Amino acid sequence: MSPRPNAPAFELGAGVYIISPEGKLLLADQERPGRRNWVSFGGGIEHGESIEQCAIREAREESGLHVRLQRLIAINEFWSSGRFWGVGFLFLAEPDPWPQEVLLPERDGSALFHDHAWFTRDQLPALNMPPEEFCLQHWPPEVTRPVVLHLEFD
Repeated sequence: MSPRPNAPAFELGAGVYIISPEGKLLLADQERPGRRNWVSFGGGIEHGESIEQCAIREAREESGLHVRLQRLIAINEFWSSGRFWGVGFLFLAEPDPWPQEVLLPERDGSALFHDHAWFTRDQLPALNMPPEEFCLQHWPPEVTRPVVLHLEFD
């Protein structure tokens, strides 16, 4: 099948929220050009890779952890200036086996990693997080059906 004429450039990605057996959420203190926030792990799908394979690979590359995906918890539509430019699939995952040591890379693409920590739900509001970060509105282990989100970036 050939691309449609005038079809927009489109990006696909996958990410994970990693929850420990104690029910804590792993986040990374990550810096990208123009911002530094506590965020989850994820990135773009590589050639020949499934959505699930991407989520597992990104978890390994960015946290050092081997994970098992539990379920899809969100589908993110990415928009900018009224243009739909991508979709991200967000999974709930658990470290497998447990325990494992978190090993952040120094860099991954344009992202610089500073630190990591395991957080309870009550600790999240005090963190410097982007307002669109999924876990600020939905505690990942409680999501039983995927949530579809329209995320606008300018």
